[in-house]
Amino acid sequence: MSWVTAAVKYASIGLGVLFGLTLVLAVAVALLSMIFSLGFALFGILITLIVVSAPLVLIGALGYAAYTLSSDSNTDTIGPSENETQQGAVDPVEQVKQRYKNGDLSEQELERRLEIELDDPERDPIDRELERGQN
Repeated sequence: MSWVTAAVKYASIGLGVLFGLTLVLAVAVALLSMIFSLGFALFGILITLIVVSAPLVLIGALGYAAYTLSSDSNTDTIGPSENETQQGAVDPVEQVKQRYKNGDLSEQELERRLEIELDDPERDPIDRELERGQN
């Protein structure tokens, strides 16, 4: 075997190995680029969602703040508000007591009407006891 034949033989083996490594590296780079491109694509979508939704959230928060500041804070309380109490929604027991003080009711009539008001089923039992304790 001559040195030329040996050189061609080893050169062809070297080129085959080089071609095989190139093919493996090309496949690896293609897979990595797909993974990175998918990652970058997802990252881009995430950034886009943040950039688009941040002003919407800000606008919503400002709208909610404006709504809460402009609405009447007494609308979500239970029972009459202070304004309603001052404008005429007076407690019936207090009305009876006031009529007695004005001389419109006798003592027997006062007791009878207070008994009716205090036995009203819509009144809380605790409120009844407190009213009776004040008399």
